[in-house]
Amino acid sequence: MTGPGESYLRWVTKIIAIMFASFHFYTGAFGLFPHMQQRAIHMMFGLVLTFLVTKSTGRREKGELIKPWDIVFIIMSILGCVTVYLKYITYLSFMGESTRWDIFMGITTTILIIEAGRRTVGWIFPIITISMICYALFGFFIPGKWGHGGFRLEYIIQTLYQTDKGIFGPITGVSASLIAMFIIFGVIITFSGGGETFKDIAMILAGRFRGGPAMAAVLASAFFGTVSGSAVANTATTGNFTIPLMKRLGYSPEFAGGVEAAASTGGQIMPPIRASGAFVMAELLGLPYLTICIAALVPALLYFLCMFSSIWFEAIKVDLPRVPEDEIPRIQTVVTWARLAPLVIPFCTLIVFLAMGYTPYRSCFYAICLSVTIYVLRDFRLKQILHRIKNMINASEKGAIALIDIAALCACAQIFVSLLFLTGLGGKFSEAFLALSGTNLPVALVFSALVALILGMGMPSVAAYILAISVIGPSLILIGIPPLNAHFFVFYFAIISATTPPVCVAAFTAAVIAQTSWIKVAWVAMRIAVVKYFMPFLFVLAPVFLLQGKILEIVIGISSATFGIVIITSSLMGFLHIRHTLVSRTLFFIGGLALFYPDPKTDVIGLLIAGLGFLELRVGLCRKAFGIINSVLISKPKRF
Repeated sequence: MTGPGESYLRWVTKIIAIMFASFHFYTGAFGLFPHMQQRAIHMMFGLVLTFLVTKSTGRREKGELIKPWDIVFIIMSILGCVTVYLKYITYLSFMGESTRWDIFMGITTTILIIEAGRRTVGWIFPIITISMICYALFGFFIPGKWGHGGFRLEYIIQTLYQTDKGIFGPITGVSASLIAMFIIFGVIITFSGGGETFKDIAMILAGRFRGGPAMAAVLASAFFGTVSGSAVANTATTGNFTIPLMKRLGYSPEFAGGVEAAASTGGQIMPPIRASGAFVMAELLGLPYLTICIAALVPALLYFLCMFSSIWFEAIKVDLPRVPEDEIPRIQTVVTWARLAPLVIPFCTLIVFLAMGYTPYRSCFYAICLSVTIYVLRDFRLKQILHRIKNMINASEKGAIALIDIAALCACAQIFVSLLFLTGLGGKFSEAFLALSGTNLPVALVFSALVALILGMGMPSVAAYILAISVIGPSLILIGIPPLNAHFFVFYFAIISATTPPVCVAAFTAAVIAQTSWIKVAWVAMRIAVVKYFMPFLFVLAPVFLLQGKILEIVIGISSATFGIVIITSSLMGFLHIRHTLVSRTLFFIGGLALFYPDPKTDVIGLLIAGLGFLELRVGLCRKAFGIINSVLISKPKRF
């Protein structure tokens, strides 16, 4: 039984969530509001929902009533955002002028956003945001070039609250348009049966192969990861299905957890959605969304090729089983109009409208409309139609609630970025970066990779990318790296921090589900997707993987990289057709790296080295050569 208070809260939450989704459907159909108004309404719904569904210590439990202070937070959130909605023209026309009410609401809204970020994505990013505010206020206490003259609280709040460069700036704008629509789209696809269909297709495609359960887990996690926007959320969602399946069929807990963590992380780099990173990148670079997706395709495919080949070699080496035949769905039950239409047609619609030049926001709106129509009208019985309409309403609610994490996160990120440039800290970091690396490009890239990995630790994907690109992106561009290449470089290293120790949150989550050591899970996740650690360097040094260059160069580069990945994974898994020796393993790894670099000279060198490794594996070439040399050196000369 539910009490009247609980029932009331549930219905209020449901109505507000549906209003939130409906707002985005409306603007998708009729066009966005003026940018500060659009962002203010989005943030108002996001904050209100956050304080409805979360409490000070996490998500609100079922049956738990809302606290009085959360009601106050909700009221103040509405007042703060409605003030911006009503006065945005005044704010933009008379910058630097504010009333006491403006300053009060600015301070309150900033605090509420930080608190919403703490409740939804944890302590790390809000602490970084608070630190940046403190730096803006008290930077004059810091001696030397890292200090500054200081800013009055009133001026900081005016910048954050009353301009389109503060809280309601472009990063929040991406959340209030593209990310919101695509997250709702992903939830609707799942509710309409597309998610289950994809899992069944993954099982049909991969289940009968050696390592089939792990390969199916990779496919499923890649699909959900590109929509979810969080490697951790994806690991927790699909991992509860894939990890127990792999363990039940004989996979070690650490291997099952490592596969899931690596696949969930890889979903963040897979087009078309790329965990919402594609939208933020397109906004920051001023490039079409489709351009970002096209550039991202080859690196993502190479990443998953690395995973599939690693799983294949490991499966043969330790004789991992296939999925039992009775657990693989029948293709006749999956490849039907009713099962495929809710998945295939909306995605095809999205791609067609993007190719025709429509905005991503409008294209996604049309895809959602078609998805809902197909789902609702696939059975014309009135009872079934009403049931499916109810499901779509529930999907809209779930999609809106899923937005609260990204809304608070993007707003916190916007505060950080705004103050980073207001205080000049970004420029100072660039100067220090150039002083440390000079004009040495490899040193600069290694340093940037380490910084991006550190900044991304424990962070959601989009936040990790925004933070890292804000700090080191300008420095990379200053030393001559094209902006698109620099952004891809930073994005990859910020994302893969989720499986890189010491703070590898996706590995932590997978280890809990698999009930094993997180260190072992992280090691497997690093090993089976090792390409992620050196491919970003080639975005800068040899950018054919981003489809930059002549067509022949691109084709040759991708072909040699494909061969190189297979050789590298064979080395790391320690198996080809038989187990590797230490010598053959080393030769394969070096040869694979040389092949991965897209250059004819390194390709020839790589083939020769890998060929020596194959001969060593096949006939013990190096051992025989060493034996001959050794026998010559120690043999005694004959006496005559």
